[in-house]
Amino acid sequence: MDPAALSCHHGDIQFSGVRNSSDIQLSGVRDSSDIQYSGVRDSSDIQFSGVRNSSAIQLSGVRDSSAIQLSGVRNSSAIQLSGVRDSSAIQFSGVRDSSDIQLSGVRDSSDIQYSGVRNSSDIQLSGVRDSSAIQLSGVRNSSAIQLSGVRDSSAIVVTSSFKMASTEMETLDPKCLITDAHVCATLARDKGSQACLASWTVEDFTKKGDNYATVVTSVSVKYYIEGEEHKESYVVKLNLQCTFNSSASFGSIMFKKEAEFLERIKPRLSSELEAVGQSKLRMAKCYHTCLETMKELIFLEDLRQCGFQMCDRMKGLDVAHTNLVLQELARLHASSLLLKAKDPNQNLADRFDYLKQEVYFESSLARNMMNQMTKHSIQQATGLLCNREGFEVVEQWLTKHKDNPITIFEKHLISKPQFEVICHGDCWNNNLLFRYNAEGDPTEVMLVDLQMCRLSSLANDLAHLLYTSLHGDIRKANIGNFLATYYNAFSKVMEAGEATLPFTLQELHQEYKDKQDYGLMLGVMSLNIILAEDHEILDLSNLKEGDLPERMEECYAKGRDKFKLKPDFKSRFLALFNDMVEHGTVN
Repeated sequence: MDPAALSCHHGDIQFSGVRNSSDIQLSGVRDSSDIQYSGVRDSSDIQFSGVRNSSAIQLSGVRDSSAIQLSGVRNSSAIQLSGVRDSSAIQFSGVRDSSDIQLSGVRDSSDIQYSGVRNSSDIQLSGVRDSSAIQLSGVRNSSAIQLSGVRDSSAIVVTSSFKMASTEMETLDPKCLITDAHVCATLARDKGSQACLASWTVEDFTKKGDNYATVVTSVSVKYYIEGEEHKESYVVKLNLQCTFNSSASFGSIMFKKEAEFLERIKPRLSSELEAVGQSKLRMAKCYHTCLETMKELIFLEDLRQCGFQMCDRMKGLDVAHTNLVLQELARLHASSLLLKAKDPNQNLADRFDYLKQEVYFESSLARNMMNQMTKHSIQQATGLLCNREGFEVVEQWLTKHKDNPITIFEKHLISKPQFEVICHGDCWNNNLLFRYNAEGDPTEVMLVDLQMCRLSSLANDLAHLLYTSLHGDIRKANIGNFLATYYNAFSKVMEAGEATLPFTLQELHQEYKDKQDYGLMLGVMSLNIILAEDHEILDLSNLKEGDLPERMEECYAKGRDKFKLKPDFKSRFLALFNDMVEHGTVN
């Protein structure tokens, strides 16, 4: 931080009697009337970062402490360390709204840590001796946590006190997961170690209906490099903080899948493309991830700064938008085959742990939730098609699968070897961002939200896109050209890599046809959501486990109303099944 900028915000900052301290740092401190160091000796590292509105932070008589750190402390009226000796690491991280945090007379404690403490009116450690590890992590809403006169305790740990019931968790604001430490790590990765954080703010930019499985927001950052002020913006994906366990389970897996893809898989795929003269995969850069359970987050490049935006999900994708997506999917799929060719005897699922984990099949709770959602979709479809001429075979097909519809998805996770690639897994309108020219024509696409990435048939991605994000008349009139566009882009990458094409265009047509019922089910399940008004969208963050069937029924009841009142919904819904009847997919 620029020293001049630092000094202008503080009524009283004092260092007294400090000896042999190689590194004393204060970063982003604002409106602190009294910050004092007194009699500190032999401390190699004392750091304050992002301290705001603290009337008194004091360290007194601290000796032989190799690292004392306070990070992200806000609105704390008094934080004190007094007479601490021989403590190798004392850390406070992300402490907010704590009126009194005190350590007094602590001796010979090798590790005392506070992490993510919020809204605690009184946390005290007094006279602690010979404790090798005292940790408080993620403590929230605790009116008083005290340790006094503790001796010879090898480990005292208070971690993640969220006031959890046995099956449900307190709903928390996901944006509270963002801390100074996360922002600093992101800034260092993006701008380098010379960048010094000055301040940051959370700035929401999404609306209901843009995101469903995670919370997406942005962080606006002000920082200094060599005294010069700069600004940057990052997009942040956050754990939804759902109140029921099945959602918490697959939410955790989703973050692990996306983090693995962005940090380990994407760089390798892009390297394969660049090695054969192609550009990198068109996806946002990833700067920082946290995968701690229920605190997961991912900091990403803010593509809005480059002019990218989401297409209106209500309108759906036209031919120009769709061709851009198909070309990029082809590059993603083909690059995974080039990567596999480097070690043909090893399956990619064995190299990357989370590629083989399916979000909705990893636990019985998640599987049951997916089955319930699919059942309601089939019930709705059956009701809407009842006694409708020309759809009798569809009714029979729906009846056949109504008791255990999840088997449709499981069947399509099994791939023929020549079509198995790394797939996006959730390729639909809202997971695509486009950039436009002056005439308003789409010129570039970015694929986002890789939390469902998997090894499966490339036709699953194609069916997912074409059956969820296009009107039926556009899909029907252009399906031949769409598959040709995809095949040409796929062939271009494979030929550049001097690799053998694993299938012909005709074989691609057949594989796509074989996956149409996969696309059908996704289309039926998602159409209510895609065409829902903002006030109709299901709020998963406040949903309880037992409420799911009732809320799903409400959702599909609205779908039945849309079928009667909204021509757009009716035409897109019926078009899903018209394809199946014409191509003999359902029987």
